[in-house]
Amino acid sequence: MDSIRVVFLSVLLLISPFATAGVAEDLYSSEQLVAQQYGEPSTKLVRQGLQDVLVKVAGNRDILSQPIILEGTRNAKQMLQQFGYRAAQRAVEANGQAQIAYVLKLDFDQVAVDNLLASAGEKPLGAVRPSLVVWLAAQQQGQRDYLSPDGYIYDKVRAAAAKRGLPLRLPLLDLADQRTLPVSDLWGLFESSISDASARYKADAILAGRLIQISSGNWSYQWLLISGENTQRFSGSGAINRELPEVIDQTADKLFSALTSSGYSYRLEGLEVRISNVNTLSDYIDIVDYMRSLPAVTSVHTVAMQQNTLQLSIELDGNLEQLEQLLSLQPQLVPAETTGEDLTGLTLNYRWLR
Repeated sequence: MDSIRVVFLSVLLLISPFATAGVAEDLYSSEQLVAQQYGEPSTKLVRQGLQDVLVKVAGNRDILSQPIILEGTRNAKQMLQQFGYRAAQRAVEANGQAQIAYVLKLDFDQVAVDNLLASAGEKPLGAVRPSLVVWLAAQQQGQRDYLSPDGYIYDKVRAAAAKRGLPLRLPLLDLADQRTLPVSDLWGLFESSISDASARYKADAILAGRLIQISSGNWSYQWLLISGENTQRFSGSGAINRELPEVIDQTADKLFSALTSSGYSYRLEGLEVRISNVNTLSDYIDIVDYMRSLPAVTSVHTVAMQQNTLQLSIELDGNLEQLEQLLSLQPQLVPAETTGEDLTGLTLNYRWLR
């Protein structure tokens, strides 16, 4: 411990943000498109906003099937902290007529939301989440091309991802992207080319889509989802407003399931996590703060700090697989070879990359 104190005293304390897989923003806020500014929003709008927040914070759409959660949303206005309107720069259909719309933003009390989840035996998923890079190509009027991330279809993707708290990485479509992933390869949903082009974005999963406009307002879709070693292909048809949110919902369900569903849960006390290459006080604080932020972790205790290796004792409410999935979202934590001392199987070994 003395050696690390010397190091601590010799460095300037600079606490920097994590370089994470993805950080979800505005988890306790919801947005809804409305036709006009109503002043104080209605109970119905506030309740819908709270339901959206609960799904986003928990990372689980099934949360709304629990009676205790639905009953709790009856008190949605008591959990509302503030609200506001802004011009949407788009239109909604009312009685067949297009009109200027507004976005109603609702901010809810974090403690109240977390307490409601806890009453149902649920936990927040946390802000650090798997990230997704999305590639889209479309055929319109017989022409096939990339869809621009600045276009209205990607706006729908952004909105759907924000509603689920799913961090996005959108392609630049610069010359490097176009060389690695020609339109023909994206259109063919060729897995190897799409994976190669996505490597630069360092996302945890890849969604590629081929869209064909078949009539006014309707499209045909082919999708490829790559998550780790798993690949899934599926298709659909219908309006953009219906298909894209559902595809993003399905993708979020799949990516979040490893972090929320453990099959069974148990409290594990005395799990050790050893992290080497911890050289500064900033490293130490970043690691401990990150561990404490994980939804599966109930407490973190420092056991020892020797030869730049930090040893932590973790109390875990969940299972080891869930914890390892969560730790994999922090790219500065790299799994290290297990030493011969770990006979119990309850020690995880990592190396910290700065």
